[in-house]
Amino acid sequence: MTPPSPDRPDSEGLFPWRFFVRALACTVRVRVLALALVGTSVGTLLLPPQAPVEASRLEASLDLATALPGPINHWRAVVGTVVHPFLLGGAARWPAAAAAVGMLVWWSLVGGAIARIAAAQLTFRAPPAMFAAMAGSARLLGVRCLPVVGVGLAAAALLLPLWLHGWLMHLPLLDFVSALLLPIPLILAAVAAVILVLLTLNWPLLIACPAVERTDSFDAASRAFAYVTQRPIRLVAYLVTAVLVAAPVGLVVAAATLLLERFTGLLLPTPSEEPGIADSVAAFWLRTVAMQLPAVFYAAYAWCAAVAIYLLLRRDIDGVQVDELETASRA
Repeated sequence: MTPPSPDRPDSEGLFPWRFFVRALACTVRVRVLALALVGTSVGTLLLPPQAPVEASRLEASLDLATALPGPINHWRAVVGTVVHPFLLGGAARWPAAAAAVGMLVWWSLVGGAIARIAAAQLTFRAPPAMFAAMAGSARLLGVRCLPVVGVGLAAAALLLPLWLHGWLMHLPLLDFVSALLLPIPLILAAVAAVILVLLTLNWPLLIACPAVERTDSFDAASRAFAYVTQRPIRLVAYLVTAVLVAAPVGLVVAAATLLLERFTGLLLPTPSEEPGIADSVAAFWLRTVAMQLPAVFYAAYAWCAAVAIYLLLRRDIDGVQVDELETASRA
């Protein structure tokens, strides 16, 4: 048997934490951070308009987050930015639904590009350039989005009886019958909630699967759901390992961001009451670059770690080693 070359070690002997260390090394690549910066900057524009009550609740949540330690604060900001459109709260439900779809498509595109770069590096191949990764991710956008849309529509169908119950409760003759049958739509809604939770756990794997190997939407969805349901404890262990590996770097990035915020407050002039074009441009750079460094880091690392987790689950469940995969980055 031919021994593995030094630059492509035997993947069977790699411990899980080494996968995440290599994913962390991929995270600090300039092209990966640039993609994450574009993703977080455009992602904030997809937030739907908030009603006054919802805006006050969101502001109170952000005030609570600022009282927490730096990394937790920034992580809550990232999660809130991504998850908030999917809650469909407030009076503007249709704009929120449109924003949720836009967020799904956008992060499938940007996350797929980051995943392609991470897949190439973790499988010991030359990573593609930033624009090539975006183009490759755009070609596979349907593979990533169609399973999510299909599962989401199935969950919505399970929620229809609950919506019908709420409509029937307004009718004098059918409200009592609808109240008696309420357990049925509640059970269906609980099933829909479980499906949506599984979809949330599977979405990063759905992004990683087409980046690692050539596949279609059905194969990617079935494989991702199988990996999550067959090895849930191992998946949790990999998630904890990924967090522990990135925690020291996250602390450094959070501390650097706090220092940068103090430096800009001390060295930059105070904006006037009527800010001009220069003040607006400076505020744009501060919001999108300087103050978003932790969000950019976490967004970049999340997709790189998703590829590492997919490779580990692929090895554990199917026995396929990293150097045996037919990587999509070859194309």
